[in-house]
Amino acid sequence: MKRITLTFSAFLLKIALLTIFIFTNIADTQARHKPMYPEYKMVKFDRILSGEINIAVASSLIDAVTEIATKYQQRYPEHTVNVSSSGSGTLARQIENGAPFNIFISASSKWINYLDDKAMLSKDYVNRLPIRNVLVLIGNKKVKKVNINNMISYLSRNRGKIALGDPNTVPVGEYSKEFLVNSELFSKVEKYAVFVNSVRTATRYIRLGEVELAIVYSTDAVSLDKSEYNLLETLNPLLYGDIRYTAAIVAENHSLITTSFYNYLLSDEAIEIIKKYGYKSV
Repeated sequence: MKRITLTFSAFLLKIALLTIFIFTNIADTQARHKPMYPEYKMVKFDRILSGEINIAVASSLIDAVTEIATKYQQRYPEHTVNVSSSGSGTLARQIENGAPFNIFISASSKWINYLDDKAMLSKDYVNRLPIRNVLVLIGNKKVKKVNINNMISYLSRNRGKIALGDPNTVPVGEYSKEFLVNSELFSKVEKYAVFVNSVRTATRYIRLGEVELAIVYSTDAVSLDKSEYNLLETLNPLLYGDIRYTAAIVAENHSLITTSFYNYLLSDEAIEIIKKYGYKSV
């Protein structure tokens, strides 16, 4: 009997150890597969929270995002929203170098991918906004009856200049170059080009009469006073990529109130604000 008792005790011990092992592995598996920001998925705007949110936005979207930030702060005064704008490439490199931005809104997926490849964005918080833009050719208030077909001859006769975004850092420059290459015009227009670091610089040059022509987003053209420029032509959208905007949260600076503003940015109310500035629905 003594031997049987010892065997049965050993059996119970094995069962106990096996049970502990199974539950330990289940807990470990759950921990390993736990979402990066599970609590943020369920968050609602909380008036108890306070703090700052720093937004880096492509310059073409600055007016709309500034209005969205104002509306948000009226509703949640405990949250301070700071909005900075520049070319998407410039902003991406600032984030790469440690600039304390919480949210990045880019006019090109290229710069979202650039940061994502470096694991700098929160995995579940990268979303395209349901809007798009188009390119237009504009002239200063003295320029009329110029289009893509006669643009080169006009610039040659008048020793004129055309403002283009820098294709290495500015999405409007990427799209413009793509259009001009596909139109077999880039090599011809390049010697007349003044490359700028943001689309707003191009519209400022038009307003001041420092260049005769510019290729900009439609929404930036309409932000000018009608007496300051002439809309010459809407460029064929089949000759350049779809102009879409993507919003992402910077992983290192992801906080509860960051998610609050991000959720609001993607809301129907915020998208309607953006569309007021001439953006089209997707």
